[in-house]
Amino acid sequence: MANEKEERDEKSGSSKLATLKCFLAGLGIGGVVGAILGILYAPQSGKETREAIKDKKDELLHYGAGFVDKSKEYLNKGKEIISSAGENISTSIQEGLRAAKEKKDEILKSFNREEPPTTEGS
Repeated sequence: MANEKEERDEKSGSSKLATLKCFLAGLGIGGVVGAILGILYAPQSGKETREAIKDKKDELLHYGAGFVDKSKEYLNKGKEIISSAGENISTSIQEGLRAAKEKKDEILKSFNREEPPTTEGS
């Protein structure tokens, strides 16, 4: 019964995330469409309108390029963090295995007997 509740909570969380993503995408698209319509219906000459559209296009391209650069930066930082965590985990596992072997050897020594032979294939 607890597992069902956890599954519902997990699905609800992913559903909320999907809803947030859709909302933000809609907000962005709405902003762009609104800016374009505002420029097109503004009381100015055709030449001024074309210049305003060009300026907005350049502004959006600059913003998009900055967004892409920041995204790449965050992606690279994420890769570094994951790589570092993997290395730390690997080191911890090796240290744990070494400590376990030392403890095993210590216990065997305290009983004053040798380790039983291991069989091939185990």
